[in-house]
Amino acid sequence: MQNAEEHVKQGKNKRQAKPSLEQLVERCRKLRAKAELAAADFLLGLMEIEAQYMEVLRDNGCDTFERFLRSYHICDPARYRDFCAGVGVIGRMRARRIGEHATREAARFRNMSPQKVEKLVLRAEAFETRNGVKPSAAEARRYRAELEAPRVTGIRTASKLAALEAENRELRAELRACKKELEREQKRRVRAEGRVEYLAAELERKS
Repeated sequence: MQNAEEHVKQGKNKRQAKPSLEQLVERCRKLRAKAELAAADFLLGLMEIEAQYMEVLRDNGCDTFERFLRSYHICDPARYRDFCAGVGVIGRMRARRIGEHATREAARFRNMSPQKVEKLVLRAEAFETRNGVKPSAAEARRYRAELEAPRVTGIRTASKLAALEAENRELRAELRACKKELEREQKRRVRAEGRVEYLAAELERKS
């Protein structure tokens, strides 16, 4: 009887124990990581079906894989094709490793280069190492945008600096001209004031 009561007490204590914030974060990250891996496996699985069974689909009225995806509410065709394009750039293994979003962005570079793609993949892998999850759509998009941003070369920097220096010289010259004009105006005013004082004195003397 006593053992049964102790068992009930232990059960109550377990139910009352609350997880810490860190434990909740870790639990949520694990859930997200599972979902991300499942999404990549889902899309890779669709690629296998398209590669192996298009004949079956055509025999059943689906002349394209997109129609099959759309007709049976399986996947957004645009999402699938974007992922396929990314896999064509980085390969299946890497696509599974960095996740759906970074894979899709890998195919969206306007000026494609192996260096940019490699940097994108490395950033995605580093993100997962730090956070335990793969980059979101927004994060993957930002990585690509940063890698696509034009880099200012030394020549362009020197050219811009020369233009700024020329503008500064023009401003200094304009400032000097304004100062000289102000000095001349002050001298004219002093002469005018002196003339007024002289005429006033003459008028007073003659009166």
